Amino acid sequence: VAQIHFLQGQGRLLSLLDDNTLHLWEDIHVCVCYNVCDVVSSASRVTVLLLLRSCDLLCVGTEGGGIHFLDLPLTAASLPEDYRCGKSLGPVESLQEHPKQPGKILIGYSRGLVVLWDLSTCNAEHMFLGKQLESLVWERSGSSFVSSHSDGGYSVWAVASGNTYTHQPVSSSIPYGERQTYTPP
Repeated sequence: VAQIHFLQGQGRLLSLLDDNTLHLWEDIHVCVCYNVCDVVSSASRVTVLLLLRSCDLLCVGTEGGGIHFLDLPLTAASLPEDYRCGKSLGPVESLQEHPKQPGKILIGYSRGLVVLWDLSTCNAEHMFLGKQLESLVWERSGSSFVSSHSDGGYSVWAVASGNTYTHQPVSSSIPYGERQTYTPP
């Protein structure tokens, strides 16, 4: 079992296995099994799941950089081809639902791109360009989020309307890592 998610208030459980199969447990004796390969390219491994608070939509991030949306308990919906991302973005490392605005999610790619995606309009609302990403977490008000990085550092990003791209975080720190500097011989 790679991941387990509880569907709050519904008595259901969603599990992702290493073979890319999703299992939606209705109760202890009934399991509805979905093969993610039917929705996700067989060449891509699922790297992250986000079950929205409404428990009716599952966001699936893949190693190939794709984001797919599965209606629960149905599996027919996914992003149109125009909105899919290529391998150049790297694997999806994190999916986080906005704490105050359901229907908006942060999509974090390993190479540092973070996208604020609006599910209702199927558009990227904002893009943040950082360094190699490990994880994301929203601040409670939803006005900012924190990204953690492979060098042991973290950055705080402001989510402001008006500007589509943000290249610099509000603040950055490397409390558990070291900055690597190259000194020529």
